[in-house]
Amino acid sequence: MWTDATNQIFYHPDKSKVMKQYQNRAELIGDVGQKNCSLKIDPLQQSDTGPFHFRIEIQNLDKYSYRENTVSITMMSELNPIHFSVKEEVVEGQTEFASCSVSHSCPSSPPVFTWNHSGEALFQEQQLENGQWNATSKLTFHPTRADHNKPLQCTVRYKGGQEHETSKVLKVKCKYVTIKDDARKCLTVKKTMKRIFLNN
Repeated sequence: MWTDATNQIFYHPDKSKVMKQYQNRAELIGDVGQKNCSLKIDPLQQSDTGPFHFRIEIQNLDKYSYRENTVSITMMSELNPIHFSVKEEVVEGQTEFASCSVSHSCPSSPPVFTWNHSGEALFQEQQLENGQWNATSKLTFHPTRADHNKPLQCTVRYKGGQEHETSKVLKVKCKYVTIKDDARKCLTVKKTMKRIFLNN
């Protein structure tokens, strides 16, 4: 079970023992048998700051409260910044790449990424330190002339409805068709023969 500083229970397998304000909001997602007592609170409220601690009770055997390992929750007033990456100049019709990443602390409900450009988006997650995770969306796309000076935008949506977006203006380099030297020589010969024919 999990309790607060006043020993009020906010998670217990028997929901009838849980404080009313935490009923149906707290869920044990760790495996206690693997020494993982991770707890999920959803939806999180401003009052859910703690400190909290874990308590184990084994019927007819032992009881222990981990008061020396308390957990507190800090509410963030601003969303984490988005790290956006795309080449300064992309080439029309070629395969190009862009990435958008943010850090978060809820691996069971990671942020959702959307792009304003068609392409193939790949989602990846990486565990960091102190309960933080890094989520990244990598977009593979093919720019066109119409994309020149237009913003490539990445939008991040978090559980609960908050959204955050960033963008960069694309500079598209046109892909020109080059004429081979052999073709130029052929064209020159034809013109020369035409002049000779006319002169005759």
